[in-house]
Amino acid sequence: MSGLKNGLILFPDYFNLQSNKNLLGYFLHDYYYLLIVLIIIIWFYLKHTEYNKLVLILTFFLGYILIINVSYPNGADQFYLENQYLILSIIVGIPLLMMFFQILSIKELSSLSYLPLQ
Repeated sequence: MSGLKNGLILFPDYFNLQSNKNLLGYFLHDYYYLLIVLIIIIWFYLKHTEYNKLVLILTFFLGYILIINVSYPNGADQFYLENQYLILSIIVGIPLLMMFFQILSIKELSSLSYLPLQ
């Protein structure tokens, strides 16, 4: 929590932080699945014109990245930051599940059950 004071100290220059450069490398080599899922979610919500949900997801995703990277402006070991970046998978995972539930109808979900109807 003491790292959040960097938000005021580094105010106009958030984009040139070493932690942002490190995160870009992590996204390209280790966390690429997050980008793939995020692109799928963006495509789905743009296709279905659900702009409010898209703005909400992107705000949470980018806002959480900003909080972490401002807290550690010079970067930190990836081993230590992995547990903090894990929340990003929840931020994109829940909309992904809701997207699949929206694609499937209740009738299709009920046909997947193995219990016989009485």
